[in-house]
Amino acid sequence: MITSKIKEVQSTKPYNGQNGTTYYSNLVMDNGDEINIGKKNQVKIGDELTYELTGGDEGQQRFKKAKSVNPKFMQPNNNFQNEKKAEVSPDVWRKKDIAIIYQNALSQANSFFNMVGYDHKDKIECCKQLCEYADAIAQFVIRKSGI
Repeated sequence: MITSKIKEVQSTKPYNGQNGTTYYSNLVMDNGDEINIGKKNQVKIGDELTYELTGGDEGQQRFKKAKSVNPKFMQPNNNFQNEKKAEVSPDVWRKKDIAIIYQNALSQANSFFNMVGYDHKDKIECCKQLCEYADAIAQFVIRKSGI
């Protein structure tokens, strides 16, 4: 991500597409970059842009293709996410997997109870049986999956 002010506007060409008009401009930036960028509004000398070079034009064109970046909405890069994932112990992932299995098992047991028209007179006993069925389903899935 690069932030720089526009030093010179070489050319601007409007393009009318299905999402409105986009202005493609060849710009010389204060930091020395020469970029081609599309914006919804026309740009002028002195405007500050945050952009990243998209590559692919090395040695072919004077102006390198760039795309606008909104620093407020920047996502962490994938390397950061992968590093954070690696820090989480396998135990934590296993516990999350088991929690998901139990949640699904409880839902399946409830669906079974509704399907067979289970007598709901004694709610406490019904809940105990529902939990027993869910536990049996979850244990079966855990055993078969090797978690």
